[in-house]
Amino acid sequence: MAKSQKKRPKKGYIVLPAPTQETYSASEYTRLGDQLRGYEKTCEIPETQLEMLQSLRTGYKTTLAKTFRILQHCVRKVDPKGIVTYRVKRIDSIISKLQRMHKTRLPQMEDIAGCRCILSSNEKVYELKELLEQELDIRSDRNDYIKDPKEDGYRSLHLIAKTKDEDSKVIEVQLRCENDHNWATLVEITDQIYNTKIKEGGDEPSLKKMLFLLSKGINRLDENELSEFFKIVKNKSFVDKVNDVFVKNSLEVRKQWSSIEKKFNYSFYLISVDQENKSTIESYRTFIDAEEKYFEKFKEHPDNNIVLTHISDAKFEQISKAYSNYTLTRHSFIGELMSKLKEISQRSFQESKYFYFVRHFSFYTHVYFSHTLLHLLEMVTANTSDSKGVKKKEWEKSVKNRLDKIVNDKQMFFSEIVRKEKKTFLQHIMLYKMKKIWKESAKEVQQLIDELRTPRS
Repeated sequence: MAKSQKKRPKKGYIVLPAPTQETYSASEYTRLGDQLRGYEKTCEIPETQLEMLQSLRTGYKTTLAKTFRILQHCVRKVDPKGIVTYRVKRIDSIISKLQRMHKTRLPQMEDIAGCRCILSSNEKVYELKELLEQELDIRSDRNDYIKDPKEDGYRSLHLIAKTKDEDSKVIEVQLRCENDHNWATLVEITDQIYNTKIKEGGDEPSLKKMLFLLSKGINRLDENELSEFFKIVKNKSFVDKVNDVFVKNSLEVRKQWSSIEKKFNYSFYLISVDQENKSTIESYRTFIDAEEKYFEKFKEHPDNNIVLTHISDAKFEQISKAYSNYTLTRHSFIGELMSKLKEISQRSFQESKYFYFVRHFSFYTHVYFSHTLLHLLEMVTANTSDSKGVKKKEWEKSVKNRLDKIVNDKQMFFSEIVRKEKKTFLQHIMLYKMKKIWKESAKEVQQLIDELRTPRS
């Protein structure tokens, strides 16, 4: 089979092969950092300076690979279901950080390259840290945002580390529990959808407040906090906006993943989100190929969010969990919100607080149909996918199990409300109201659901 020719970038520039080591001195990189601070837009940066920055980024390849292997080995001992990824900091993120932190020198930036471990609990995080202290040269663990969270609610343990090789570079290792990781990705999803900069400290009071409250854990909020949280979610149409983006991406990203699954040993992933919140995912066999494509994409679309990452033997569930802020196909927040609304609705009914019951049940119903619609869409995608054999069956089974759980939870919720044998007159009225709310909401999406359930010829 003839080798496919590489396509030339549209703008006519030549993408140079990524160097395997630094070709510039520390003082040259310092001057580069000072120059990069002066540009208002990344598209204004000269080609030569971008090439130089790319040389710095790709110089971390060997250290990243070695650190990643060590982390994988240690995580298997602590939490077999833990997720390990690594990434090189996006070009636009490096430039943004230089512009925000004027005293930071580019060659001293400690997070140009980094690894991330997502574990089931904070107990596992500290257990892993103890193992890594034996395997890596930990230069600093001063940024423990689990014990001392940031003001905005961010929680994670950041280690500045090197491997024990003489030529190792300094990188950042982030250790997070799954809940804290989900919160951090939701911040980035919010920035993406609302075109805000909350992650970078931007001022958007209501959304920042919503995310801060959520950082505590939705089950830990008191009655007043919950009321404020729900109010912001509703006023900002948060569920609708998030779900709209997820639905649009679900079909395409899953189709792209089906093609990726056919490739052998393509474990470097390039995930990007454009200004219209459209996600794409591509895979490459080598770091050099992926970096070259990253650089090409960045120069063609400097305003897009693009990340290069590596996950061995990845499954879509891993990718969508670790990078939900890029794939934009699902997030645990919707399920957590729905569970809390069920709990409050049921309690309000039992305590005869009917005003609150109607309000929360109406909200629950709206979220339920949005969430169910997303899974039905994925079911259709799985059924019509050209994936074959075991992988397709596993995908279909995964979607069915998730959809069954949503429906079963809803049925149990309904049963809990109606099972009381003796009901007051007002409770009977509330049950009638409940059915009416459900039917009206179902009618709004029934046509689309029917279309999704109808097999395509």
